Amino acid sequence: MHASTGQENKKRLDSRVRWGLLAAYAALILLRVPEIVWPGRFWGEEGAIYFREAFQNGPLQVLFTSNLGYYSLLNKLAALTAAHVVPLEFAPVVTMLFAFVIQLSPAILLLFCRIPALPALAHRAVAVALVLFIQPNQEVWLNTINSQSFLCVATGIVLISSPTSRRAHILRLGLLALAGLTGIVSALLLPLFLWVWWRERDRHRVQELVVLLLSGLIQAVVVRSGEGRAVQAVWPLLPLALAGKQWVLPLFGYEAFDIFIDFLRPRPLLTRFPMILWMLFPYALCTAVAIRQRNRTAGMLLAAALSVAAISLMFSLPAQDINTFGYSCITGAADGRYYYAPNVLLGLSLLSMLGSFRSPSGGLDRGFRWAAALLILLLLATGLANHRHSGTWSHGPSWRAEVRAWRAGRTGTLALWPPPWRLDLRPNPPDLE
Repeated sequence: MHASTGQENKKRLDSRVRWGLLAAYAALILLRVPEIVWPGRFWGEEGAIYFREAFQNGPLQVLFTSNLGYYSLLNKLAALTAAHVVPLEFAPVVTMLFAFVIQLSPAILLLFCRIPALPALAHRAVAVALVLFIQPNQEVWLNTINSQSFLCVATGIVLISSPTSRRAHILRLGLLALAGLTGIVSALLLPLFLWVWWRERDRHRVQELVVLLLSGLIQAVVVRSGEGRAVQAVWPLLPLALAGKQWVLPLFGYEAFDIFIDFLRPRPLLTRFPMILWMLFPYALCTAVAIRQRNRTAGMLLAAALSVAAISLMFSLPAQDINTFGYSCITGAADGRYYYAPNVLLGLSLLSMLGSFRSPSGGLDRGFRWAAALLILLLLATGLANHRHSGTWSHGPSWRAEVRAWRAGRTGTLALWPPPWRLDLRPNPPDLE
């Protein structure tokens, strides 16, 4: 009787701690920049494209069209709700709430799904902290246009976890469908879902695979029918970008990243084969540790991080001359949205490796354990130091003031975040005629 009561008390305490961690995570999201939460904001294309489209058209026309070369269901649902359910003054609060719910999803999965690679509650808490703090995350914060990054992280967590109930399984399937139909990045994990199903042959896995496959096929049809982007595989540049954005920046901060790039920029010889191998050394070392541990979870997360980051770089901008380092991805403050999701997946891979070490262990394993712990601490410390990182993402025009001026006829357009984005709600604005 006493043992049974003790187990029940332990489970009750465990549940309270999990809900407490989720509440703290949610509070830190909302309190990071309160001006985003109230009176709300539209971020770039979120307002200028998706909200304008929803404001001017009916739901069917909005839902059966694509924008920006791919399909984005979340943006369309949020924009339709904002345009047709609440007054204009509160429209960006609605889209912010949609983004907030999506931003909660990785933490919910980490705290309440079955994840053998994160055996202790302490591991789950650190994983949630990585999702919250890892850099660069400014561009993706509380806006639907970049919520696909959090959906990609959630998809990666579904990949390494299993549901605890039938209702949880259904919710996970719905999240996968939304992720696959909102941007491209989540569909990049489809080969790993196929591999996991082949290894496990579980009915939950086959259902997850089918949902992501079908949504990915729809996404592929939309992308194929669009204009697409000019892409050239500049392979010598890729290792430098990955080393900078996936290791130097999240581990040591923006200043260290700028020093790293400034050192490499005038030295095109450093893009040659020996330096490329050195840039890829961290991935090789992590791969070796995962193989040594027979840690399938760490290996999958590492593969997901590397593939998403590499493909995002190739598709982020048209190729330019490598000797000029023309990519804006090789600057600290630019295009962080392309690296947040892969950096979180990389951090979770390191955490999985740390959780797989057993004591007592040999000297080599102890060294790997300390190295993994140090890297995770650096990721969290750098994230904390830059949590309130200033920039155009953290301030902008007052939406309520813009709406008042627009209603009074003092302006024909409404200013958005970040400058110089503006929203024109006229049916035929001069620049679109």
